[in-house]
Amino acid sequence: MTRGAMDPIALAASIRPVDLPCVQAVGHLTAHGYRVVSVGGRQFAAHRMSYLLFHGSIPFGFQIDHLCHNADLSCSGGTQCIHRGCIEPTHLEAVTPRLNVLRGHTRVGAQARQTHCKRGHELTPENCYARPDGQSYRVCISCTRLREAKRRRGPRKNCANPSPRDAFCPCGAVAVGPGLLCGPHEDEAELEYDRRAERRADR
Repeated sequence: MTRGAMDPIALAASIRPVDLPCVQAVGHLTAHGYRVVSVGGRQFAAHRMSYLLFHGSIPFGFQIDHLCHNADLSCSGGTQCIHRGCIEPTHLEAVTPRLNVLRGHTRVGAQARQTHCKRGHELTPENCYARPDGQSYRVCISCTRLREAKRRRGPRKNCANPSPRDAFCPCGAVAVGPGLLCGPHEDEAELEYDRRAERRADR
């Protein structure tokens, strides 16, 4: 797993449903969509004040995450998010800024909760590596091997217009590689070859 990556199953499990409806604060609405209340002549974010009253102090550097927002997949977030004004104590949790982002409805959060890549490979710690440019999102090793295999193989034939001399894969598609397999089956054969080579090297 990449440096600083979080277990996607544990991350998804931390987004739990809420039992009680939201309670909207009454107060000034900021440009960011949060409600503020005045206490002793000073203004405070209403959701943070609710947390302080019902849960106690907020750890230094932590943010208050709205569990109701995380559980509502229909909410697009942003300044129009109705959950930002919620002060229901059971909907509030103090978390690190990073966890707050990863739980949200963002592209970064969605990628962090992925368990499989777009080609269906499982994103296990053994099948992921850290990007050399320091970015924290996970890279699928199996997909990287497939891209390298395609690069070594060179351009494929045009499968949409097979000629009578073309060989065919057992599945019926036009064969595009030296193994007389179609593209997807040749990719799987190359991966299996790599796996066998790794097992032999470990002996």
